[in-house]
Amino acid sequence: MRKRRWILLTAALFLVITGVTLQRRAQEMVWEQAGVTKEEALEAECCGEAETTEENRIGTTGEGAENEETEQGAEGESESVSSDAAEGTSAEASETFADAAASWGSLAVSAGSPSSYHLSAFEQEGGKLKIRVLIGTSEYQGLLHDAVLITSDEDFIMEGTEQDVVYAAGTEVDVTPAFLEQYGGQVIFSGEGSFYLLNVERSCGTPAYPGTIECTNYSGQIGVVNELPLEEYLERVVPAEMPESYGMEALKAQAVCARSYSCSQMLAGKYTSYGADVDDSTASQVYNNQAWSETAAEAVAATVGQVLVSGGEIVEAYYYSTSCGYGADVSVWSDSVTCSYVAASSLTVSREVLDLSEELSFRQFLESSQESWDSDSPWFRWTAERSVNEMTELVNTWLTGQDRSPVGTVTELTVEERLGNGAAAVLTVTGTEGKAEITGTDNIRDLLGSSSLAVTRQDGSAQSGLSLLPSAFFYVEETENGWCLYGGGFGHGVGMSQDGADGMAKNGYSYSSILSFFYRNVSLCQLYDAAE
Repeated sequence: MRKRRWILLTAALFLVITGVTLQRRAQEMVWEQAGVTKEEALEAECCGEAETTEENRIGTTGEGAENEETEQGAEGESESVSSDAAEGTSAEASETFADAAASWGSLAVSAGSPSSYHLSAFEQEGGKLKIRVLIGTSEYQGLLHDAVLITSDEDFIMEGTEQDVVYAAGTEVDVTPAFLEQYGGQVIFSGEGSFYLLNVERSCGTPAYPGTIECTNYSGQIGVVNELPLEEYLERVVPAEMPESYGMEALKAQAVCARSYSCSQMLAGKYTSYGADVDDSTASQVYNNQAWSETAAEAVAATVGQVLVSGGEIVEAYYYSTSCGYGADVSVWSDSVTCSYVAASSLTVSREVLDLSEELSFRQFLESSQESWDSDSPWFRWTAERSVNEMTELVNTWLTGQDRSPVGTVTELTVEERLGNGAAAVLTVTGTEGKAEITGTDNIRDLLGSSSLAVTRQDGSAQSGLSLLPSAFFYVEETENGWCLYGGGFGHGVGMSQDGADGMAKNGYSYSSILSFFYRNVSLCQLYDAAE
């Protein structure tokens, strides 16, 4: 009996030692991938820099566990997508591995101010920044209007250069270039209520605009600028950029990204010729395209004044819809620029770095069963079929629009060069009358996209109306009738995958952990606090 007891005790001790060894090896794997030594990692843990607690990893609202059907078509419950779970290890080991990912565990919030980041010159109200948004025409067809029909739900004032005019609520003012000339070329509408531009339609119908509306005559066309507090602007950006069903932590991450991007664009001065900081389209951030959302407003309020900072500057926090399982760096736009806070890696706990520049390795990656934070998204995989006639029309129309010679009937389509992140960088089109080389991911997506042709997503649904190919992460195969493009992801692939943020939130991660996963070498800075 004593011998049996001794054997059992020895076995138990062996299991404990083995468990500790496996746990430390999981940590060491993360340290190796993060590029730090064991000593550096242990020192960071002692200093508290590498600690990932349940408090900062798990969302406090509980809304991240919900998974309603979204506008982008994702449905069904989200499953855990950690790399350890994919390998069949236990849930406890997977959690240990995730907790050991100290290099992206969470972000602490540090104090700052608008003046710290060159924003002191911008107008502020109650310690908060105000932003000026250039409002485009219906369907975002242009930046300037031929005429604007304005009203408000409360009494409002029109301020001109010589006199002010008071209007009753509901009065419709037809602003034309001739009308503006009567008031020196510019008028400003202000009041306590919201304004409505009755001839400007968005997906939500006719949205309400808080703040002031400024109309200026630009050589016979009208520029419309909506000035309002930055936080109120973000309340109308977040629901336009991310469905509220993604949960509070994902929405908080989106709010911080949108605020950071807004501040960086204010400093960039892209729209100064129109007296604006940003426009209301995807050229900046989509604003007021969806109805105001209480949940999105809560996410904005919960992160009020917080921005991402790197190297003493507010970062241009790029984001996009869905990855192909691998995030890109800024090489998708240019090989002459660098960006320290975004890097190419897999969207798994390990953030594995791969070389997908070779055609075979990219195909194998796309064809394999990839685990990713956003692998449940309908856009994670897609196909687009193009017949010879359709491809010929697409190619020659695009080339003609670029003042280039058409190639005749298309006979061959080849991805000649890929970036390390897998994006198609050079596409060669051969036709009966010549050959054309198309360079750059945006040009390739523009060439192969078509609003009249459908793209089939991985859930079997067909999506049309896309003027751009969903992404540049695709490969080409010849078919009996033409070509099939096999691709993954939606968008440029740089920065935060919104569907990836959704997946992380539904797996219990806080917004600070989500942000630290997608952005490197950044900190959270509190530019200003909520108004008392």
